[in-house]
Amino acid sequence: MKIFWKYSSLMIFILCLMTLLPLNRVQAQTERGIEKTYNYALAEQTLYSQQTITIPVTIPQRAQINQMSLQLNFQTSPTLLPERAFYTVAINGEPLTSGRLNIGKTTTVKLEIPVAKLKQDNVITISGFLKSTELVCEPTDEINWAVLTSDSALTYKLVMQPEIAQWLQQVTAPSGEVALVVPKEMTAFNYEQLVNITSVIEQRQRKLGQDVDFKIVEAGKAKQSQPVVVIGTLEQIQEQFPTVFANQKDQHQRFAENGGIHYQLIGEQWYLFLSSETPEQLKLLIETLAFSDVTEQIQQSSYHLQPLAPRAMEPMALQGSFADYGYETQKVQGIGEQTLNYYVTSPLRQEVKQAAFTFAVRSSELVSQADSFVEIRVNNRTLRTVYLEPNVDEQLITVELPEDLAAQGQWAIQLRFQLTVASSNCETSPHNQAWAEVSASESTYDLTTQPRTNYFVGIAAGVLQNETGQAAGMIQVEPESVHLEDFVQFVTTLTGAANGVAYLQVETTITEASETGLIIGQPTTAALQTYTQNTFFPLTTDGKIVNQTEFVQVATDLGQIQFVQEQPLVIVSAQTPAEMQNIIQAYRRETLPQQAASLLFENDRVVQQAEADINTTGAEKFEALQWEAILPIILTSLIGIVISGYLIVKRMKQNKGNN
Repeated sequence: MKIFWKYSSLMIFILCLMTLLPLNRVQAQTERGIEKTYNYALAEQTLYSQQTITIPVTIPQRAQINQMSLQLNFQTSPTLLPERAFYTVAINGEPLTSGRLNIGKTTTVKLEIPVAKLKQDNVITISGFLKSTELVCEPTDEINWAVLTSDSALTYKLVMQPEIAQWLQQVTAPSGEVALVVPKEMTAFNYEQLVNITSVIEQRQRKLGQDVDFKIVEAGKAKQSQPVVVIGTLEQIQEQFPTVFANQKDQHQRFAENGGIHYQLIGEQWYLFLSSETPEQLKLLIETLAFSDVTEQIQQSSYHLQPLAPRAMEPMALQGSFADYGYETQKVQGIGEQTLNYYVTSPLRQEVKQAAFTFAVRSSELVSQADSFVEIRVNNRTLRTVYLEPNVDEQLITVELPEDLAAQGQWAIQLRFQLTVASSNCETSPHNQAWAEVSASESTYDLTTQPRTNYFVGIAAGVLQNETGQAAGMIQVEPESVHLEDFVQFVTTLTGAANGVAYLQVETTITEASETGLIIGQPTTAALQTYTQNTFFPLTTDGKIVNQTEFVQVATDLGQIQFVQEQPLVIVSAQTPAEMQNIIQAYRRETLPQQAASLLFENDRVVQQAEADINTTGAEKFEALQWEAILPIILTSLIGIVISGYLIVKRMKQNKGNN
């Protein structure tokens, strides 16, 4: 028995050491940064002769790939003919290798992917020529399959590069999180830096179809997976990061005089420092960050702000092309379902009565006209499904929005393509050559509007928007009434729907000011009492404003959002920061397209409380995910210990019996 406990204790000790080790990642220091090795297990998928397995691989633009390899393991149908069972692996449409599958045995394919063939957005495709008979085109694929098993893996090594332009192309982590380091003592100007810079980041990422989750962290406390943005004046930045420009007097001088952007590796974390000293410098900084044609010219890790050529900002157009929104022609390629995403907004102080979008689509001649189609969804609602016409130069597909959808004023549009190769092409199996594309310059939008007379929850963003569609206006906030992270999340929810950032002003006291667009504070604040006579209206979710005769102001422990139509003005009030968090989270759950919860108003009261899990922090979710990954290893190891102990005890009893 002593032997059993001896071996069991040793196994438990080894297990504890294993749980402390990082999983699936190895890193080493290089001159340019940290080299990391990633090993990703591929999900099990079934390959049919008429389909293609697609593995998207996106490389951050600020990353340099040093090596990429692929291991694929296949199990096949026993009915396949050995002389008619082949696979092909391609990267970005260019074949890498082909071979014959072993029938009844595991086929293992190991290959190095040439780094020179990689770009930012890559697609690895695996296609098969799988036949069980000599027929040219078999009527069914149910018996013609090969399974890509879950022990297949993609491995690559990369080094993060410090160029500012590359960093800005993919500013969020895969989780959508961005860590923010702010000055320890926030001034009104720091609040302006915060709302303007985060609004720019929010808008850049929304154009890419990505959501952003801003997290306020202390210096040096960000997770490894989080990009870190540091905001403040140069003096405030150096207070928390003394090594920035410590031995670079010239750079220090230029940044002190002009403000700028600096990218630096400190320890094992990359930091983007955004420095400005005055509102004028901050305006120049947000213009620099907002326009990709400016940031693409920045090829160094330190850039002090320089005057930009004037840009004429016209009132937001009601008709135009998707190219006007910054989109380029987009293409889907390969068999199966693939999606293109667009995001379009209207002048939010105008009420949209009619909205129509026309998409100019071209598709490959290989596409099956009988089985290939595109589904158009707007704000998660399917409006049209149209079969593709591969033999025309351009297929114009128009979708007109119903009145309630048009009135929302901002639209997340999805084009879901389902591509199938025509049966006449199945023998040559040109799956990766089937494609469809949408022209940005030929695809158009057409809006009919009138001056807005009613506001509802999703349209409150219009209070922080000027006639050109840019985020602008005055924000008044009582810092003690709201957590800084909640404040950022609420403002960016409003400004994310705008088309650019002009300048957002912030005051850290609440006064009666006609130019104010947003007020966040406590309901007992004296200045808020001036809005209780005939102008203070609660919002409703059905597009209506409660009439003054129906309005009774009631303090609620859930917080409240109310609207002053004459200015217009949005007021968010709550007794405590915890109550303020509740109403802000509830608002975001109502307005963000991916959130399904409903925010209900009865007169001025929010009657639905945010769900309990909304306060779960990113760190807690990350830790939960880590334990989800580690738990199977722990359970498997414990089972192994028990079995080993049983066998040892059994052997000891046998030896004792023999003696």
